[in-house]
Amino acid sequence: MTKITSFHTEQLYQDVLNAIDLLGGNFKVYAIKTSETGSTYYTDYYDAEMPLRNDSDSLVIWSAEDEREYQDTLNAYQKTVDYIKQYTEYDILTLEALEERLAKQLQKNSD
Repeated sequence: MTKITSFHTEQLYQDVLNAIDLLGGNFKVYAIKTSETGSTYYTDYYDAEMPLRNDSDSLVIWSAEDEREYQDTLNAYQKTVDYIKQYTEYDILTLEALEERLAKQLQKNSD
């Protein structure tokens, strides 16, 4: 197992900040945790909100290829969520809440 370092946390923290800029602070994620030497750290995250169709007009009819791609995306999403739920320790958080916890984790790592 790779040791959790402040570098890993800083990289994840920057990824979360970028995601907040893109998706907003209220976007929900599975915040994946790893336990190491008696402590628990956030090490990754994955969308907790299902992928949505990318149409602003509900009257738009998707091509068969677009529909297949969307269904493939949903299938891959569900497989990943099932894996997370079965094999990882996680919290469902907003990106903003994860950012706050990672900031504390960074401070803890630097102490």
